[in-house]
Amino acid sequence: MSCQTPIAKLKLSLFERRKEYKKVHRMTKHFRPRHNSWKTRHIVALSLVGFVWYTLVSKWSPTEDKSSLIRKLQGLKPVFSQKSSKSTMMTSTTTATKTTLRAIQKPSVLEKQKSDKSPKLVPPKQKSRNKDEDADPFNRKKLNMNNDPKLAELIPVEAPGRRTRPKLGGFLTPPPMTKKPPIILVWKAMEHQMKHYKEDLEFYFGEECGGCQLTTNRALAKECAALVHFNSPDLRKLMDVPDNSTRNPDQFYVFWSRETPAKTYSFRNVLQDKRFDPIFNLTINFRRDADIVDYFGNREYELRFYREKERDTDNKWFERLLKKKNGLAVWAVSNCNSTYGATERMKYAKSLMKAGLKLTAFGQCFGKRPTGGEMLQQLMRHKFYMSLENSIHCPDYVSEKFWRNGLRAGAVPVVWGPSREDIAEIAPKHSYIHSEDFETPEKLVKYLNYLDKNQTAYLEYHAWRFKPIDDSIPEEDIIPTYRSSLCRLCKKINERPIVRKTIASVYDWLYETRYPDDLCFR
Repeated sequence: MSCQTPIAKLKLSLFERRKEYKKVHRMTKHFRPRHNSWKTRHIVALSLVGFVWYTLVSKWSPTEDKSSLIRKLQGLKPVFSQKSSKSTMMTSTTTATKTTLRAIQKPSVLEKQKSDKSPKLVPPKQKSRNKDEDADPFNRKKLNMNNDPKLAELIPVEAPGRRTRPKLGGFLTPPPMTKKPPIILVWKAMEHQMKHYKEDLEFYFGEECGGCQLTTNRALAKECAALVHFNSPDLRKLMDVPDNSTRNPDQFYVFWSRETPAKTYSFRNVLQDKRFDPIFNLTINFRRDADIVDYFGNREYELRFYREKERDTDNKWFERLLKKKNGLAVWAVSNCNSTYGATERMKYAKSLMKAGLKLTAFGQCFGKRPTGGEMLQQLMRHKFYMSLENSIHCPDYVSEKFWRNGLRAGAVPVVWGPSREDIAEIAPKHSYIHSEDFETPEKLVKYLNYLDKNQTAYLEYHAWRFKPIDDSIPEEDIIPTYRSSLCRLCKKINERPIVRKTIASVYDWLYETRYPDDLCFR
């Protein structure tokens, strides 16, 4: 019988456990997991080694074409000759490498071979480092039109029985280079266009437009025929304008704006700067009184979208249209409250739903973001599209919500925002329903429900699609893209005789003309 007390037994037990733990710890200390700092150090080290290796290989390993060229010019033996020893191979490789690098850096090495009787060898093409060559408008290396994916999107391939946009013909085809083309310098454009300027703003127009070269190369500021400046919020940070004191008097300075005053009103005072306000000769805008109208859409384009050869007879087209319609109204919106108009239209939409409108809504404001194909299907299966603009009573502002999401998707737009007078001048007759024609949201909902049940009355809003097409209007004058707007600018600067004017104030034109009230500025 043990004479140890319970406390002594407990101490002994703890001592033995600690002893065993030390044994285990000594056995496993070499296998404990490494600290995160070890990983970081080794990742950095491996990255540096990889970078150094890539630099050495890219700088000191000549391509097969360059090395073979120099070896032929200098009469050197092949680098990897079977008869040469390892040391000879290394010496030849080093010599060929140094010679190649000298030849690449000094083109005179290649020029000395012209007097040689050996067959002439064409040196590999080098990247241009000459500023004059980069500024040369005949340098087409980076202005290749044939491989431009943006142009392929603008010229869709028609499939049998499929409705597509009208083909652009050849107005973006490069003209024959018989003379130096007029240059349109885009000094500033929309943010996404400037980000992808090589694809969006570097190309030649075809003869239909006047054969102009479009570029963003500011080195051509003094010799360009037209200089385009886009109105953007960047003006608040930097007055990025060309020097008007050194301007060529024969140039056109063009003011380009696509947003409503509701979005640009916050920095309107910047436009009054004397370096900016009085220097322009032409305007590009969605307004009908602009020198070049930058369309979101137009009647003639929508008529050509539904060509007669693709419609068959009226009754068959109407039957196919009605089979797709199983919803009443749809609305896609992502701008919830960035402007006064956006806030007010959300209130109006909620009042329509409260009055009983069966509305399918999606977008960021409703937490639903369908893909492009899903969105098109949603638009086409509804009878009405809620074309609610984010601005109120801004002259001629009828955006793609009306044209693309409404008419082009086979729906009847319900308009809110533009004035009745403006929409009547722009849109096809009896193709839309204006909210201001109804005293209350309840009366508008009642009328939409009536059209939903009365097919004859509803189809009257689609009768405009079968109006005759005016083929005398060139396609480049109606296509609703910025490229076609710049095409029309190219036509303008090629007009003879040249009619020059100076806009006294683009601020006054943009903010103080054709406004029925002050709702556009809120």
